[in-house]
Amino acid sequence: MRPHLGQGGCQGLEDAAILARFVELAPDLPTAFAGFGRFRRHRVRPLVRESATIGRILNMRPSFLSGAASRATALIPERAVTSHLASIAARSAFILPTAADAAD
Repeated sequence: MRPHLGQGGCQGLEDAAILARFVELAPDLPTAFAGFGRFRRHRVRPLVRESATIGRILNMRPSFLSGAASRATALIPERAVTSHLASIAARSAFILPTAADAAD
């Protein structure tokens, strides 16, 4: 994951907890890893995509384009940015798998 959302470490911690739960619930490691991949994809894919998009904007060439894009973010209401970041980091985003998730 690119660093532009500050989620690499956070998602690593979520991964560890969720993988541990799959290892606990699954009959073997290959099944645990397969279930973990399916389960995490829904949560992580949009974050990876958004972080990559922000990275492309911040690293546009020529550099005046990335500077203009960065300054344009000041037009976004702070409440909207805060709300969006809170939804990424919300406790409700972190959900441990159930036995039914491990059985899929």
